[in-house]
Amino acid sequence: MDYFFPSFSSGKKSVLSLIFLTATFLIILLFSYPCLADDINNLINRTDVKSPDIYEISSLPKEINAPGSYVLNISGNISDTAIKVTCSDVVINGNGNYLSGSLVPGTYGFLIEGEKRYISNVSIKNITLKNYDIGFLCDSGTNIRISDIRSESNLREGVKLDNCSFFSAVNCEITSNQNNISGGSGFVISDCSKTNLDRLNIQGNGISGKSNSGGVIIRNSSSVSINSCIISKNPGTGVIIDSGADNITLTNGEISYNQYGGIISTYNTDFSLINTIIQNNKGTGIELSHLINPVIKKNKIYYNSIGMSVSDSKNLVLSENIMNSNKIGFDMLASEISYYIHQIDNTNTINGRKLLYFNSQNEISIGDSDNPSMIILVNCKNIRVSDLVLSKNGAGIILAGSKNIILTNVAMMEDGIGVISGFNTSECSFSNLHAEKSLISGYYLTDSHNIKINSIYAQDSPSGLYLKHSSDIKISNITISGIYGNVNRLPSGLTISESPDVTVSHASVSGCNYAGLVSDSENLSIDNSSFSNNGIIGCILLKGQAEIKLSLFSGNQESGLILKTNKTKIISNTFYNNAKRGIGLISSGNNYIIDNSFQNQVNCELSGLNNNNKWNLSNKSNPDKSINGGNYWSNVNGTGFSDRCNPDKEGFCDKPYFLDTYNIDYLPLTKSDSNYYDIFTFDFNRNSRLDLQDVVLFMKNISSGNRPVSYDISKDGETNLKDVVDLFNLITKK
Repeated sequence: MDYFFPSFSSGKKSVLSLIFLTATFLIILLFSYPCLADDINNLINRTDVKSPDIYEISSLPKEINAPGSYVLNISGNISDTAIKVTCSDVVINGNGNYLSGSLVPGTYGFLIEGEKRYISNVSIKNITLKNYDIGFLCDSGTNIRISDIRSESNLREGVKLDNCSFFSAVNCEITSNQNNISGGSGFVISDCSKTNLDRLNIQGNGISGKSNSGGVIIRNSSSVSINSCIISKNPGTGVIIDSGADNITLTNGEISYNQYGGIISTYNTDFSLINTIIQNNKGTGIELSHLINPVIKKNKIYYNSIGMSVSDSKNLVLSENIMNSNKIGFDMLASEISYYIHQIDNTNTINGRKLLYFNSQNEISIGDSDNPSMIILVNCKNIRVSDLVLSKNGAGIILAGSKNIILTNVAMMEDGIGVISGFNTSECSFSNLHAEKSLISGYYLTDSHNIKINSIYAQDSPSGLYLKHSSDIKISNITISGIYGNVNRLPSGLTISESPDVTVSHASVSGCNYAGLVSDSENLSIDNSSFSNNGIIGCILLKGQAEIKLSLFSGNQESGLILKTNKTKIISNTFYNNAKRGIGLISSGNNYIIDNSFQNQVNCELSGLNNNNKWNLSNKSNPDKSINGGNYWSNVNGTGFSDRCNPDKEGFCDKPYFLDTYNIDYLPLTKSDSNYYDIFTFDFNRNSRLDLQDVVLFMKNISSGNRPVSYDISKDGETNLKDVVDLFNLITKK
């Protein structure tokens, strides 16, 4: 028998021998046991072997409390919960059928619920659920998968997950789930982990005006992935990610035409939005608030009210996003400077132009060749920004913790705020800036110091220039007009709030719904400025000390100037034709109000206790001989007290002008002594003040033969070039 075991060292001969040996063994085996071949054939051809059991669901309601595979072979209306699963290891094929309820609170189309344990390994597909309180509810489940589910027209939610893990929803439609009380929502994920939504169509969920309703709502959950989903046309919000929801990822989807907003994410960590279309949402496309480590990359953000808004968030990664045709492209707000420190590269564009972000950069210039849409400078020094037009963002320029920044020849059009400055920004210069049609304010400076502002414009906005908690601000040659904000919010051309040591020179502020200027700050100085034709007040000072001189308050609908101050000086100003009063004092004392011209129907109105105010200075007590006496008290018709009084030997009125017992002008000026005239007669360029351009235009009128009696400044009965000289002297004296 040795030939059955050839040597393995003999190469090919040994291999052939082994094959021969094996074949011989099989032939002997088959012939020795002929019944074995029959048994093998019979086993292959048997028909009595059963596959795993498939149970039919042919009546409703149905509770499934045993593992197995089930198929639904019935559609129908049932007002109670239709199918309830209370055990693990269940597969259900809806077979295209539908279950419809009667909109009864507390009813479910499909309910997976373990009373004291988790239910696991359940798969449900191909069924329509509608008109229930909640279409599909899974409470305390793990490894649950639904696919090809349609849940529509339910009261509260189309699908709700509560305390679940490893849940997957694929190729489902969640539509029109809404009610008038809570609003309703499409897909709600609460206290869950490891949830995956893939290729879902979520539309028409929630109610307009119910901001907490909408398409997808995630609460206190982690590791949620939303991929290739269409979340659109929801009357509420597209996606709401509430606090405690971390590691949420949206990729390759579309979030569009939602009435309240696209995505709102608040108090979350590690939120990612990648390669998604966010368009035509009535509110904000992407709204991020108090997030840590959000990643926003490669998204297309079109036609939203605000494309993207980020507030009080840390370490934002922003890259390769396209923001086009939004009313406001990009907005960033921060309550502390750390919320401005991000990873934002220059690949993001707004209406085809770059969003420029610099952190801790020095010695650079930004100009027309850079062509940005918005500029954010954080902890930067020695930066020059010039010759730009910035538009349609939360701000044209944001300065945070920066120093020695020069802004010049820049226009900001239709931004939320033209320029925002804060976080101890200092030693900056703003010149030749134009902010128009801002949604909030032309310029907003808070915690900013040693700022020089010259030749800036703000118009057609709720607020012009707003200073808050700032100091040492020098403002000159500014023009503010058309400030239309809500009167209840006290909009003004200039608002100076808790900002000491501000000087305002050669300002023209007109057409503000409330006031030209509002201040509650110490050491305010105003000179050679005009506050005219404002809806209520030219200026209101709520706190002293302050000084206002050589300025015009005219045509304001109620008051030229309101004082609620102490130790304020009001010197050599004109109060003309203010509808209710020229000046009003409210419990104000120790103020100097001298050498002013009052030509109003009511020149002064006192309210409260106003003691120790001085209304005149005598030649003997006043070292400044150019200012002496009191004030000129007239009216719009030129027939007031000073017009009718008799001059004394020094040229003052021979009688004092009584305001009340404690407020008396002992040396009121006469018309001949006051050098004040109807300003609007000579305001040829209509900028509400007299300046050298008015002198030039006056001379042209005289030279052309236009010489009405009202042009006789010298009162010599003739109108000639002498009156031009007198106007020049009057203006240069003031």
